[in-house]
Parts: sequence; C-alpha cells; structure tokens
Amino acid sequence: MADAKTITIGDVMTKSVISVDAALTVNETAKMMEDAKVGAVIVMENNVPIGIVTDRDFSVKVASH
Repeated sequence: MADAKTITIGDVMTKSVISVDAALTVNETAKMMEDAKVGAVIVMENNVPIGIVTDRDFSVKVASH
C-alpha cells in the first residue's frame, strides 16, 4: 500500500462527477446521487456552478427540518 504522504487527491477522488440544476427537489437530487453511486453533486444555475451538495447535507440539514 502507498504511503499516505505520497497519495494524491487524484488517487482517491470519485471519478464520476455529476451536476444538478438548483431547481431540482431534494428527493430528485438524492435519487440521482443514489443511482450514480456518488456522495456529492455540483449544483448549477445557468450552467454556472454555485455550490455542492453532499450526502452529509442530507443527513444533517434536511433531516433536521
């Protein structure tokens, strides 16, 4: 196994990157993430990235409302 000091972010990153429109519902976004087997999506508005939503956002923020 490689030494943690030499492993790059590129070695551990998820290579499947998906984006969603900011107008999508929480349920639609969660389903897309589940289908794509990713833990985060880039949120877009007018083809410009405006943020990121992670599985943690769902578990902490959405569940608390």
